[in-house]
Amino acid sequence: MASPIELIDHVQGQLEAIHDRASPYRAREFLLDRRLLERLGRRALAPEELVIVEGEEGLDLGLYLAPELFQELRRVQPSGVSGASLAEERLFAFAPVVEGVSHFLYVAEAAGRERPVSQLELEIQGELDKFAAASLHLWGRGLHRSVQRLCDRLFRGVSYLPHLGPDERRRYRAANELAGGFARHLCDRFVAEGRLDLFLRELREAYRLWAGDKLDYLGRFA
Repeated sequence: MASPIELIDHVQGQLEAIHDRASPYRAREFLLDRRLLERLGRRALAPEELVIVEGEEGLDLGLYLAPELFQELRRVQPSGVSGASLAEERLFAFAPVVEGVSHFLYVAEAAGRERPVSQLELEIQGELDKFAAASLHLWGRGLHRSVQRLCDRLFRGVSYLPHLGPDERRRYRAANELAGGFARHLCDRFVAEGRLDLFLRELREAYRLWAGDKLDYLGRFA
């Protein structure tokens, strides 16, 4: 049984391995509980929230992950046999944890490189990271042919939280379309043949693109 901290560390390790990028920061050290989130003027309307505060010395980050997610995942040992459930029956608890850690790592890297990041870019990378992290839990257990079904679950027939305004809903739909097109491209090209090396190579190349270059590249597959 993995604790919340162990799960967060596991997800960060996964994403760092997927993108061949090691962060000097640990997401678990920036966790916020619901009370602190609300003291910062944010409401817990989603299961994951990245809080960004611009100060005189740079950015302050905080990551909220709903305790209900870890209740759902409490019996899962990511490195054991039960780890496959993170990409199957526990997917919709696992995915927000991945998305939250993904947002944290992406903003931290962008700040370190002094690059601006749009909300759309952040959401696209979060969508791709959910797909990639869950895919590896299948691939590592000889279930790579289930990745196509995973792709369909994440990117087809999705619904959005009711509190989202029109602009936010359009942004989430655009992120789903761009990330989903790229994920389907990866499935068509590499999953059936079990080419994990090429699957990861393309994910890494896309991760290293920024701003308009990333949007233009992913737009080819939408």
